[in-house]
Amino acid sequence: MQSQSSPIDNGKGVFATATAPTGATCGGLFYNDSETGVGVKGYGRADKGLNYGGYFMSDSTGGMAVYGESLATTGYTYGGHFKSASETGTAVHGEAKATSDRVTYGGHFESASTKGIGVYGLAKSKTGKTYGGHFLSDSSEGGTAVYGAARALKGPTYGGYFRTYSSELESPKFSSGPIKASPG
Repeated sequence: MQSQSSPIDNGKGVFATATAPTGATCGGLFYNDSETGVGVKGYGRADKGLNYGGYFMSDSTGGMAVYGESLATTGYTYGGHFKSASETGTAVHGEAKATSDRVTYGGHFESASTKGIGVYGLAKSKTGKTYGGHFLSDSSEGGTAVYGAARALKGPTYGGYFRTYSSELESPKFSSGPIKASPG
């Protein structure tokens, strides 16, 4: 399969290709042994327009355009860390563009830990109207902004758990604790 053209096809500072059709090939391999070093760094330096510090694509039916993995088994590590300094910015944006009737995900997060959290949101500002998570659904055919399913067949499980620590709530007031739905 031929790669689609990208916005960086007009000029290349470095170009490498691995042409073998099978095997664990690598078009480029970069190492950095420094405690604070970076193996690869990209920087879109134009001060306006839609530019990229990095642009990655995959044509494979099971491929990943970007894969990050933190190999340390201890410590506070990240497989990926993204930031935005813009006052209207988004650090991570996921978009599932297929319009078929198949299930697609704009984002998919998992945790295998016995105390894991698949998705964690934190609004750090001490003032203003902030959200730790904000979910929307535009569907007029049974859309759900937040859906939770506890899949264990026994034990104390919750499809959703919401809590507030504030003693000053605006109407409507939401209660603390689990939301239990009848099976079915």
